[in-house]
Amino acid sequence: MTGNELTPRRKFIVSAEIELEVADVAALERAALEYIDGMVFVLDDSFGQEEDDLRAAERDDVADNPAAALSLLLDLDPVIDVRGVESHGSRMSISEIGEPGQEARWTNSADLLVCARSCLKEFAGPPR
Repeated sequence: MTGNELTPRRKFIVSAEIELEVADVAALERAALEYIDGMVFVLDDSFGQEEDDLRAAERDDVADNPAAALSLLLDLDPVIDVRGVESHGSRMSISEIGEPGQEARWTNSADLLVCARSCLKEFAGPPR
């Protein structure tokens, strides 16, 4: 390559696992319902959709379903904040592990955050 050609872009898939403990299921559900109440729905007139029906369906999905509430509220794209890196979307799956009331393996969320930042710094390397 000559000096005026761009370095070719490279793509990676980064797999990460985050263990979350929902300490207050009711608070999580309230947060999801508040989020749904603020959502703007794009309606397709050919299907005869009504905004109230779509909103009610979303509310039904998160009722007594912490995994659905987490899926609605979590957004992985803002996690990628590394100079020179562009996120082209993310995907996630949420599975409940253990039994309700079982103690989490992480001592607190601060431990998890420190671990996640450390891993991201290792992946990103030194600032360019």
